[in-house]
Amino acid sequence: PYCALSEQRAQQLSHQLQQEWETAKPGLCVELPVDAHRQRVVSAVRSSRVVVIAGETGCGKTTRIPRFLLEEQVKGGEGAWCNVLVTQPRRISAVSVAQRVAHEMGPHLKHLVGYQVRLESRPPEHSGGSMLFLTVGVLLRKLQSNPTLKGISHVVVDEVHERDVNTDLLLALLRSSLDENPDLRVVLMSATGDNQRLAEYFGGCPIVKVPGFMHPVKDHYLEDVLREMRRPLSRDKKGADEAAPDPDLVADVIEHIDRHGEPGAILCFLPGWQDIRAVQDKLEEKRLIPSDSHMVLPLHSSLSVADQQVVFQRPQVGQRKIVLATNIAETSITIDDIVHVVDAGTHKEQNYDPRTK
Repeated sequence: PYCALSEQRAQQLSHQLQQEWETAKPGLCVELPVDAHRQRVVSAVRSSRVVVIAGETGCGKTTRIPRFLLEEQVKGGEGAWCNVLVTQPRRISAVSVAQRVAHEMGPHLKHLVGYQVRLESRPPEHSGGSMLFLTVGVLLRKLQSNPTLKGISHVVVDEVHERDVNTDLLLALLRSSLDENPDLRVVLMSATGDNQRLAEYFGGCPIVKVPGFMHPVKDHYLEDVLREMRRPLSRDKKGADEAAPDPDLVADVIEHIDRHGEPGAILCFLPGWQDIRAVQDKLEEKRLIPSDSHMVLPLHSSLSVADQQVVFQRPQVGQRKIVLATNIAETSITIDDIVHVVDAGTHKEQNYDPRTK
């Protein structure tokens, strides 16, 4: 999709994009902390081929920084040469973030935004002045056929601190692409982790720190909740599954919140699909579902993109939404009507051990 443009066509497209942007005047739906640091970010990317953005959770880096990069090029008359790839660790975040950015760009500019995940692709309308959100796996496949990333101006790697095998491989390949493609810029976005070590891997590149904000959070520990429920804490779990959550207990806690907590959606973190189904079954036994007053939604990586997107829908008036999710809901996505969170305290992850593989 990233076709080489003649100089004349590129100048025409750049002028067209400039006019479209000035006419549309896309605004910001909500002001986020990163907006105050726009110039610092843009200047750092302009002066250095690799930049690490150390942004706290909630600062808005995922949705805003790719837009800053495109906007800077378009307003500078170089929009036709700007194609931004933004990686996300999971399909649901690639799709939902692309939809969010397209919404913020407005009806006249949303065609500049697209996404590509396994088995589903909605690319930008044309190359030249585009943002494409994709999973790390999809970008790795693109690198097989285009190892220098010709036609790409920026690669933004979001959630780089998660450090899985695919992300580490991508970083190694990007370092090689930078050597072969002098026009390429790389932005590494991290919420936590050893950012200094990451910067050193790319030759001591600059680190731009962006503060975030936290919504007021009140912690309720299990012992206190059980005391409110007048239920004893069972300590007789032994063996290999002792870390697995008790579906009866989790369902009881959700029911307690539903009966006594303030209105708003409930998000429950569980380790895996079997745990999600077990808790869902227990909630059915307690007659929370099916019901006109509740919508209980599973969220797992094995679900289709369409099924995953349902969790972002607002419930009807008088309904309470309950989302049973793995840690897929922990990063990059925002279910903006969540009021209560139940965390089972465990999750599943795959680790690469170089001694055995």
